[in-house]
Amino acid sequence: FQSMETITSPTTTEAREYILLYASCEYAQFRFAEFVSLAGLFDCRFGVVFTGIDRERQLIANYSQQQPIWSDELFSDTPTNAGVHDWTGVAAEASIGNNKLQLCSTWWRSRSVVCILCEDEIKLRQVVKRSALIKSLLRVWQSTSCLLTMLNHVTNGELAPYLAEASSGFDNGAWTRWRMCIELVNVSAAMDFKVGIVDQFGEAGLDMPGQVDLKKPEFELYYLEHWRYDLTAGAVTDKTPVRVYLAPKLCSGQSRAALHNLSLSRRIFIGNTSMNVQLAFIMCNLARVSPGQLVVDPFVGSGSILVSAGYLGAYCLGQDVDYNIVFGLGKSTKAEMRRQKRTEDERLSANFAQYGISNRFVDCLVGDASQHVGLWRHSALFDTVLTDPPYGIRERSRKVKRDPDGGPKKLDENYFPPKEHYSLGDSVSDLLGFCAMRLVPGGRCVYWFPVIQSEYKGADSLPVHPCLQLIASVELPMTHRTARVMVCVQRLPMIDTPELVAMASNGATIVNHDHHQLRSSHYSRKK
Repeated sequence: FQSMETITSPTTTEAREYILLYASCEYAQFRFAEFVSLAGLFDCRFGVVFTGIDRERQLIANYSQQQPIWSDELFSDTPTNAGVHDWTGVAAEASIGNNKLQLCSTWWRSRSVVCILCEDEIKLRQVVKRSALIKSLLRVWQSTSCLLTMLNHVTNGELAPYLAEASSGFDNGAWTRWRMCIELVNVSAAMDFKVGIVDQFGEAGLDMPGQVDLKKPEFELYYLEHWRYDLTAGAVTDKTPVRVYLAPKLCSGQSRAALHNLSLSRRIFIGNTSMNVQLAFIMCNLARVSPGQLVVDPFVGSGSILVSAGYLGAYCLGQDVDYNIVFGLGKSTKAEMRRQKRTEDERLSANFAQYGISNRFVDCLVGDASQHVGLWRHSALFDTVLTDPPYGIRERSRKVKRDPDGGPKKLDENYFPPKEHYSLGDSVSDLLGFCAMRLVPGGRCVYWFPVIQSEYKGADSLPVHPCLQLIASVELPMTHRTARVMVCVQRLPMIDTPELVAMASNGATIVNHDHHQLRSSHYSRKK
C-alpha cells in the first residue's frame, strides 16, 4: 500500500507527453479507475491533457491543452477517513462534488486515445504493462492539427532529434526492423488510403534506419489521427481530425497476451459463473495485487478470479460452501462434456498447474462464509480479498443450516449438513465484516454488488462499513433493468480498542438488498 500523499512535484525532470491507446470500447467505464489505481501502485504522477472541445469540456472552465490537470491536484480535495488519504478515491464522484474528477472520469471513458503528461517513463511503462485495458503506450514526437502540418515538420527536419534518439536504441535496445502504423480513431479507412499516408511521409523525407518488416518489427512508429465522435449524431461529423500525432510505441499492456493465454475456453476447470478473464484482471488491478501477497476468495467457486491473481504473483487461498465444487465432483459445465462427470483433474489446483503457477496455490477449503468469525484465526491475515458473492442469478446462494441454538445439525465426521438460503444482504454484510477483521491495514477488497438500475443512486446505494473506506465503484449493466457494481474498499488503519473490534465483527449497512426483487427485475422482459 502506497499513499500518493508522498508524491511531490519533481523539479529536475521535464514532463513529456504520452498517449494511452485503448483496444476497444469494451469495459470503457473501468478505464479511469484501473489506471488511477495502478498509478498509485507504482507511484506514478501524471497529468491529464485535454484535446478538442466538446460537451464534457464544459464541465470545468479554464482548462485547455496548455493547462493539464495533475493527479495530485485532481485528488487533493477527496474526503478522508480516520486520517487516511489515498488519491485513488475515485468512488462516488457525484457525492464528492469534484468537478475535475467528473471531467477526467467522463473524458477517459469516452475516448480510445487519452493524452497524459508524465515525468517518469519507467513507472508509466510499469502501469501500462499491468493494465488489462490499454493496448499500447506511445511517446508523442509531434502533435499538430492536420497531416499537412505534420509533413512540413518532417520536411523541415524538426524530427531529427527524435530520429537520432530512435536510431540509438530508443530505450529498448538496438533494433534493425521497423514498420509504420496508421491508426484512425473513430473512423475507418481503406488500406489504399493508409498506404498513401505512408508514401507521403516517405516523400517528405522521413528516413528511418533499418529494414521495413511488417510482420515482426522491433520498432513501431504510429501516425495517429483522432477524430471526434459526436454522441448526439451518433457519427463523426467534423471535417478535420481533433489532433494528429506522430509517436513511437513504447510497450503494450502485458495483460493483452495474458487474456489470450488464460482464456476460459481452454481452461481445464470452469463453472457456470466463472469470471471473465479481463474483468478478473481489472479486479486485481483495482485491488493492487502484487507478487508475494496472500489473496483470498471466500466465495471461490471455480476460482477464475484467483487464477488471475496467481498469474500476477500472489499466493491464493479459496473457500466455498459447496463440497462438490471444491473437490471437483459432479457434472462438468464444459459444452463438450455436458452431462458427463468431471474428470479427476477438473479442479481448481489443475488450473494453476495448467499455467505453471502451482506454487502460488495455497489451498481451497470447504467452509461457510457466514461463520467466518469462528473459522479463521483472530488477526489480520490477508493482503487482499477478491470475490464475486452469489446473488441467486445463475447460481444459488446458500449457507449451512443450523439449529435454533446456533450450532450445526450434527457433528459426525461423515455428515454433510443441509443448506439453506443465504440472502444477498446477509452475504455482503458478512463479507465486509470478514474484510474488517481479516484484512491488513491498507488491504483492499474488490467485490461485485448487484443492483436494480432504476434504484441505483451511486455510492449512496452501496454497503457501508465503519472500518472500510470506499475507493472505487463502477457499474456494469447485466440486463436493461439490472446491473452489477464492481466495488473497491480499503481497510482503515487498525486501532486495537474494544469498540473497533466490536465494529469490525458487525456486518455492513446494506441498502436495497431485496433478493427476490432483484431476480424478478433481472428476468423481466419489460423495459
